[in-house]
This record gives sequence, structure tokens and C-alpha cells, in this order.
Amino acid sequence: MQLQSTKDKQLSRWTVENSYQLATHDLGKKLLKPGPDGQGKAGKTFVTNSWDILDVYYRIVPGKRPHVILNYFKNGRFEKDTIYLASQKITFGVKVYFLCTCGRKCLKLFTRKSCYGFGCRHCQNLGYEIHKFNRRGTWGALSFYINRHQKIEVMKLGVKHVSYRGRLTRRAASVLKSIRKWTIPATVGALISP
Repeated sequence: MQLQSTKDKQLSRWTVENSYQLATHDLGKKLLKPGPDGQGKAGKTFVTNSWDILDVYYRIVPGKRPHVILNYFKNGRFEKDTIYLASQKITFGVKVYFLCTCGRKCLKLFTRKSCYGFGCRHCQNLGYEIHKFNRRGTWGALSFYINRHQKIEVMKLGVKHVSYRGRLTRRAASVLKSIRKWTIPATVGALISP
């Protein structure tokens, strides 16, 4: 399976934000539990990047080496990918991970527009968009704070309840913490004001 071409290795512009992301929670709960007929779960999920949606059909095969078989249409051709699953006991149940081809346990796997197959962030040579900004320069600092403001707005949309029994919910507290952390300092604010 080819994860990335040599041309793409040279380009560092690929980020997690503009790659297709498949998470374990996209496939639902109780992944390793076989159904009443002994077969695993099957279904359809959507994998998105910044501008596109990819329909992914999956079938989970339980057993000694549980794995997921993915079928999707990308770059003008049908793709079939097999991803093995690993599990770890936690306090309340079992946590399921994807096993990347490099051997890492991951909760999310990625694929880029120009690549074939899903892999972890390291195998796909992906970085984060926030790491591209030079925060010491004027425009870099401004771009950084605009990016963080957009992130806060997305976080606000995820808050369904601000308080519960007189206390802030975890998501609301997380948004407030981010607002305090990412407010524009006076030095950058002075550069923007006329």
C-alpha cells in the first residue's frame, strides 16, 4: 500500500486540517462486539476535510485479529483498505484504537487527496496549520490570533449547556479557558488599531 508519493514528501504544506480524517468514534460504539449473527457491524460514515466529503462504507470483522474493511471512492477510483484494530481496557469498558501500518495505536487516521490509503499523522507527514505561523512577525501574530478566534467560535457551537446544577459544564469551561488564553495582547492590538 502506497501512503505517500515522493513528491508529496517534499511538500510540507499538507496539514491535518485539509486531510480526510477517520476517527474510531465515527464507526460507532461496541466495535469489537459481534452481532447476533456472529458478524461484525457494517455501515456508512462520512469523512471530511476542509472542502470535500468522502463517503466511506465499512465492515468490522471481529475475531482474534479484528479489523475494519473500508470501501470508498477517491481520485476517480474505488479504494479498498484494511485497518486492524487494537483494544485497551480502561476503567469503564474497552477503548478501541486503529493500528497504523507503522505500528502506532491511533484514534484518528488520515488520508490526503493525492495519497492512497489511511495512515497516522506521522506516516502521512502531516502537520498542524497553527504551526505555520511565525508569531514573532506582525502578520504572523495577527494570523495566529485570527485562527484562534475562529477555533473559539467553532468551540462555542459545541456548547449545548453552559451550566448544570449551578456549575459550568466542561465544554463551557474549556471555551472560557481558551478565550482567556488566546485574547489578543496589547502589543498585537496596537499594530491593528489605526
